Amino acid sequence: EIAITLKNLADAHGELGNNRKKLTLIQQTLQIRKNYYGENHPLVAIALHWLGGIYSDLGDYQQSKAQFEQALSIKSTYYGENHITLTNTLVMLARTEGFLGHYQQKKQWLKQA
Repeated sequence: EIAITLKNLADAHGELGNNRKKLTLIQQTLQIRKNYYGENHPLVAIALHWLGGIYSDLGDYQQSKAQFEQALSIKSTYYGENHITLTNTLVMLARTEGFLGHYQQKKQWLKQA
């Protein structure tokens, strides 16, 4: 899959400290997956999760939160609200809320995880 190749290339750029290029490549990955699978597919949720991580690395916590929330919504719909697949996204949402100073919300996400 082309999207996986782009993700691997994005990771290489990230390891080299080029997070802006990594962001661009993951955005392309997300678009490819949306076009191929549709907006609400679990593979789209994975790409959104990756995008949330990059925004966090760049210090854009509002964008990070938005991507994680969207990923969580897709995963919850697809797998159900108590599925183990949601755990990593819930933890990342909690982490992001902490960066934003939203400690009560962080606590809620961690409880849900």
